Amino acid sequence: MPRIAKFAPTNPIASANMKAARAPKAFFPLYLILSITLSSCREDSAHKTTEPYSAVISTELSNSRVSAITEGAQGYIWIGTFRGLNRFNVHEYHQYFSTSDSTSLCDSQINDVYKDSRGWLWVATVNGVSVYTDKDNFLKAPIHSTNQNGYQFFENKDGKLFLNM
Repeated sequence: MPRIAKFAPTNPIASANMKAARAPKAFFPLYLILSITLSSCREDSAHKTTEPYSAVISTELSNSRVSAITEGAQGYIWIGTFRGLNRFNVHEYHQYFSTSDSTSLCDSQINDVYKDSRGWLWVATVNGVSVYTDKDNFLKAPIHSTNQNGYQFFENKDGKLFLNM
């Protein structure tokens, strides 16, 4: 049976606003943009580096194995892959990876990306959970468990965030 870790965010937005934001019509533009974008992606990325940068600008996804997609609070499309997190702004991908820096992702292998009712972007990886900040970096969310592999986020109507582990 999967374990569930509970996060208790403050100031949640009313569930009525969440339901309106999740309307099927809202996903069509996202689906259209993403399908066009993914059709141009290749496994052999034009931007390869061996240096441990936490953020890279590229014209392609960091990896073609996509595990999660969401739209952020500022309209960016966030795409989690097997090798990093990508923020797409219609022109280019801003790629985020795990490094030894404390403000990078917990791991580069992304399982889920979720925007909560407050607009915060949560990233579940195979080695912990990160939260995107307005300073274009990440904070590590504490998980009090030996298992740090987060699979999927859930939010209840009260704005409490849960992580399936």
